[in-house]
Amino acid sequence: YIKQYNLQTYYSYYISKNNRFKNKSVNINYFNTIDTEEKAYIFGFILSDGWISKKILGFTLQAEDEDILIKIKNSMNSLHSISYKEYNNRKAQKSLIISSLEIVRDLQKLGITTNKSFEASIPFNYIPNHLIIHVLRGIFDGDGSFSQNRPCISTSSLTLKNDILEWCLRNYSVTPSVIQQGKHYRLYFNKNCFKIISDIYQNNKIVLDRKMESFQKYYTYRINNQ
Repeated sequence: YIKQYNLQTYYSYYISKNNRFKNKSVNINYFNTIDTEEKAYIFGFILSDGWISKKILGFTLQAEDEDILIKIKNSMNSLHSISYKEYNNRKAQKSLIISSLEIVRDLQKLGITTNKSFEASIPFNYIPNHLIIHVLRGIFDGDGSFSQNRPCISTSSLTLKNDILEWCLRNYSVTPSVIQQGKHYRLYFNKNCFKIISDIYQNNKIVLDRKMESFQKYYTYRINNQ
């Protein structure tokens, strides 16, 4: 019937099973190579606030941060919807769930695991050095803060902590100071790291709006208190 009347086929179990057609709901080749600012940023955001399962890439954020979910969705050419959920005892959340075995496999090749919180790392061999600054912005937007005008990244991954320190030292000859609490690390970008934070957030194409506003307040404070 479909063939006779030349109708659009939206889904077929057998077509999907035999991989005769590619999934058109997202760019499944998005993470084949990290070669743009947007890809580098989103990879960093996954390191901090994303998660993967067998064939799912997911993000769940407080509802006020929906802007970054929209930007990620658009950059990846995703047709997946953003869901909304309310809670009685905490802030409402919005989620973007992308189903793609190919994307998950590419992320796994880049070192993303289901135990990402403790195993996160920056794959320097796969991401050009000039794009690492955007990876850091993705990490900072997810797990960073500007509380009391002290830029800070929090992580439970020893490897990620060392990767950030190594990259900062190699490219800026300074490193954030580190405070360890058990297996948790806080990396403070003090006054001597002001250029690093400025380079992370200035002249960007993709950023979490709320964090950008925090950076702008911090930047004004630092300029006035040098």
